[in-house]
Amino acid sequence: MQDRFNSALVPVVKQFLLLLPTAVAAKDSPLTSEDLPDLLNLYSGDLPAPSAVDAELFTWSTKWQSPSLQDEDRAALNSIVKLLGVTDSDFFPNVRVLLQIAATMAVTSAECERSISRLRHIKTCLRSTMAEERLNGLTLLYVHRDQPVNVQQVIDEFARRQPRRMQLNTVNLLSATET
Repeated sequence: MQDRFNSALVPVVKQFLLLLPTAVAAKDSPLTSEDLPDLLNLYSGDLPAPSAVDAELFTWSTKWQSPSLQDEDRAALNSIVKLLGVTDSDFFPNVRVLLQIAATMAVTSAECERSISRLRHIKTCLRSTMAEERLNGLTLLYVHRDQPVNVQQVIDEFARRQPRRMQLNTVNLLSATET
């Protein structure tokens, strides 16, 4: 986690994890705003009812610390996305907003790094012998190579955009060689 997030965001990410049911159940006392100082300080402007955070966290803790709740039920919701699906926005508006923020945080930069790697590969192969438009097109083709390409449609579009001086379909090559 230290490598993925800068040092200022590590406590915030750890405090997001305190909202998960297994973390709440493992705590001896109800969750309070004192348990989430960095998180609430950073995102207080995004919360619909910041003054009700403590009461909401108390209710949230009561829900997940209930002895009638099975550990399997808590563990099944140990994903922020799954938890979002069962969090009522009427009862827990602040918690829901915090979970939405946590769900939208970038988990990885692999896609960006992959695109840069592909661009480097294309650039290495072809170097600087092409225009930027062609390089962009080749990069898009390479990045989205899993998408099917209709070759005939590409040829037709190229022919429409790049008309030649002589239309080859009007020349009958067989009759020219016979005479």
